[in-house]
Amino acid sequence: MKIITRLYLLLSLAISVVDLCCVETSVSSAKSSIKCRDRLFQCALVSKILDRECHGILRKIALRDGKIPNFPLERIPLTDSQRQYDMDFFMKSIAATVNCVNKNILRQRKFVKLVQDKRRSGIQLTKGEEEYFAMICEFYQTKNIDDLLIRVAPVPVSLAVAQAALESGFGKDRTIHSMNAYFGLARTKDKLISFDSLYKSAVAYAKTLNVNLCYREFRRQRAAMISNSQKIDGAKLSPSLKLYGTDKNYRNSVQKIIIFHGLASLDRPI
Repeated sequence: MKIITRLYLLLSLAISVVDLCCVETSVSSAKSSIKCRDRLFQCALVSKILDRECHGILRKIALRDGKIPNFPLERIPLTDSQRQYDMDFFMKSIAATVNCVNKNILRQRKFVKLVQDKRRSGIQLTKGEEEYFAMICEFYQTKNIDDLLIRVAPVPVSLAVAQAALESGFGKDRTIHSMNAYFGLARTKDKLISFDSLYKSAVAYAKTLNVNLCYREFRRQRAAMISNSQKIDGAKLSPSLKLYGTDKNYRNSVQKIIIFHGLASLDRPI
């Protein structure tokens, strides 16, 4: 209740300042210009306060009862210490974003199964269905239905969180933070790919695991888990990422993060 009350007061303060900006003055144009500039400065100042205060409030809401928010973040704020609180917030932010990516993948998978059923039944696709199916085929780089169902599948959230934590030092690497390059995707050995948002970074990460030839074994093992109605287990799949990291201990490090931080609970069957 205190959190909601504080958020209400902050929003009221912002509204009050905006109202001040809208008040008409009867003074000369020069004085009016100065006052308008002062009001805009106050608005900007309150905006900064709101950004900081509301972020702290929303962070408490997101972490309360250990729940993961059901929305992706555009950017994760830099953490200033090694406190468990900050590490938890980083991991939950990554998990929330990957969950959103996975939901979209599951919608695509459902549609691919619909196309498969229609083809088996001899039912023609509508023009809209054909166009959407063509887009999915282009994105996943195959037109074969069976191959699509192997590729169009969620990535294990525990694995994504552990890799992001390892690649970015739990979000503390400022270069990676500025580029939204939490999953360490690179064009060359020394040049990371920059993304406009954390969500786009997570989409590219999922596509890498779902399309790149280097991760065929990952997809094969995941398909076996899905066919057996098992959860997509990140810890069990981590050894299949042989070519993801250059460090020979990379896969072991990812697995240790999953186990130490209890990330296996993030994984689900589909």
